[in-house]
Amino acid sequence: MFCKRCGIKIPDDSMFCFHCGESVGIPVENADEEKKETIVTADGLSDTPDTPDIPDISDIAEKNLEESEVEENKSPRMIIPAKEERSLRDKPKKSRLGLALGLGGSIIFCFLALSLFITATALSKANTPFYDQHTDFPTESSNDIGNTPANSLCFGLAAMQDDTIYYLHEAIDINQDKLKAVDLNGNNEQVFFTFDGDISNINVIGDQLFFVGDTYDADYNLIDSGIYVYDLYNDTLEEIYVAEDSIYHLYVLSDQIYFDVSTENGGDQILKADPDGLHVQTVLAKQDYIYSFAVFDNFIYYIYQETLYRCDFNGQHETEIYTSPNIIDTYCVTDNAIYIADHPETDRLVIKKLDLDGSGEEELIFLSKYAEVWYLNVTEDNIYYIEVTTDDDGETVNSKLCSLHTDGTGKQTILSSKESYFGLALCGPWLFSYDNNKMKTVKINVNDTAKNSI
Repeated sequence: MFCKRCGIKIPDDSMFCFHCGESVGIPVENADEEKKETIVTADGLSDTPDTPDIPDISDIAEKNLEESEVEENKSPRMIIPAKEERSLRDKPKKSRLGLALGLGGSIIFCFLALSLFITATALSKANTPFYDQHTDFPTESSNDIGNTPANSLCFGLAAMQDDTIYYLHEAIDINQDKLKAVDLNGNNEQVFFTFDGDISNINVIGDQLFFVGDTYDADYNLIDSGIYVYDLYNDTLEEIYVAEDSIYHLYVLSDQIYFDVSTENGGDQILKADPDGLHVQTVLAKQDYIYSFAVFDNFIYYIYQETLYRCDFNGQHETEIYTSPNIIDTYCVTDNAIYIADHPETDRLVIKKLDLDGSGEEELIFLSKYAEVWYLNVTEDNIYYIEVTTDDDGETVNSKLCSLHTDGTGKQTILSSKESYFGLALCGPWLFSYDNNKMKTVKINVNDTAKNSI
């Protein structure tokens, strides 16, 4: 026979449907064993109906229903009461005194927890006494950028957050780099951490310090290049992105980070991601080397095949700014001009000034025909650059850290070395570079060049 409720075929002698639990009556052969049940009717009189009494049949049906569902590899069904039924259920009632005590206890607990948190935070920050925790972003750029474009373009040795400068203490040839901090007077020096590898491209924004860290094997072969974030408050270091090849530049904005890496086919690409390293997107991809890219205002600047370009943050609207007939060494973008070191001919090296759109080209100074400009950084009134002179075989003869007024006058040599200087960061009154001869960071007060610290 078939169940009158669900239509499933069931044995003829069944008392209920094994699928849905519906009662289907008592088999004929068991009818003489049925029992009578006395029921109290509405008028209070007893009545003995003809309906057979089936003891605990609902329990039996529910049990068999669960067994049948398990046999069919189905999860037991959860029966959710209707909304109206749930609303009618009684809720346990609390006395007003208990409610008041519970509420008061919760407030006291929250107050104590908050007090402990504030105290612990203050103690953990005791190592950064000159950090202003009320400032979310650095004041050195209206872009909410973690480092000035020129600093990041110049190896990113240092970055400034309010009255604190974070800088790389050791670099290039040292297997362990140290991150230090100093106030604007050059005092209160602190070591934050030591990194097993090379640090570059320091960016600090809010309470997070970002940098590129390169790790090497025992033979100084690159293992990987990663973007790291160091929490200045909690003293924690986290790797948020890793590449098998070198990451050359890093710019941290309040909502995005921008960096460039090499591709497997020998080309380069500029990528952007969230500050936590997620949602990585390709902004720009080239088949050849992208040289010296910088983020300034609403544009990305970069050199590709001896031409300085700019595009928007999505890699669109690419515009040619300046093209060299020979080789571009480097450049620097400021609020109202672009300064560029160019070899218009093989035996000439000049520093030029351009308008932001590439017009208004002006030659500021001619340098030695055997020289190269490795880094270029600009303040309001001065140009700072590293001039490296080589011999006919391309060997370094001399490396000089020089300054020049933005009108091309007043050239002077600040430091000179037989080995190369690397990086050129300007933070507050201080200039940072790296002396590869002494293998030490150079810290110079640009307002008083006698205050040099190595």
